[in-house]
Amino acid sequence: MKQLLALEGLLLLGSNIVICAYGPCVIAPYYRGSWDVVSSEVVLKLGRTQVTSVIEGQDRQTFNCVQKKGNILLLKTTTDTKGQCGVICLLFGEMADAGVTIDRLNPVPMNGSIMDPQTIATDVTMTIDDVCRQTKPSYIRTAYIKRKRPGLCSFSEAYRGTWNSTLSGADHTEIKKNSLDIVFAGGFFLSLVCECRDHSAYLLRTAVELMNNMDGFMCVTVATLPTGKPLMTILQSGQFWNGALATVPHLQPLLLARDCPMEATPGMDVILYRD
Repeated sequence: MKQLLALEGLLLLGSNIVICAYGPCVIAPYYRGSWDVVSSEVVLKLGRTQVTSVIEGQDRQTFNCVQKKGNILLLKTTTDTKGQCGVICLLFGEMADAGVTIDRLNPVPMNGSIMDPQTIATDVTMTIDDVCRQTKPSYIRTAYIKRKRPGLCSFSEAYRGTWNSTLSGADHTEIKKNSLDIVFAGGFFLSLVCECRDHSAYLLRTAVELMNNMDGFMCVTVATLPTGKPLMTILQSGQFWNGALATVPHLQPLLLARDCPMEATPGMDVILYRD
């Protein structure tokens, strides 16, 4: 499971420690964007340091991310009223392609949604350890969120075609709509089919079984350099081909969020170019 990165600190105001003293809590890039809460009318918009919930297309509320601990985020309303504020504690749990389960770890107001805040005084000592109950009490709610626009599992037309590359041992690379072929000197080629995509990240799987009942897979992001050349970064570390190709048992399900390191993990940069 990917962790959310944050900077944590304290600011003393008089004799009180207030929740707004923490920060900034920085939400990892993978989680940012618009999400639908399944089986409800709630939309979540995750930014760098804020989360906005929109209920039934009208009721909008914005929260600052004020503390992080593992995959737990403590959120606070951006405005306080008469010495009170609203807080929400969310645990990001099991993931599937372009989807995440979230647990609400503090009480939900009666008849409220998973994103309705709990009202508390601003002048109390408040941390994740104080607010978030992680022992599965009866009031914990679980929801599944999915990206509003996860992206089709296909490469942009701008990237399709035959490319030379800086990939060691490769003669050339051919990118098609839904697959990528790496051709080696001597004619041998490796064909990888796009299994799932999340924005610029792709999970590619070998089109045929490799050996010993194993499949190969590769996690890549594709971006355009200022020079106009595509930059393909191989994210995962594998067992074959200088680490560029990882393996799993034949037909074992792969999840982009689980099997591909989506955060600041050093990758193998491959520049694609044409003569």
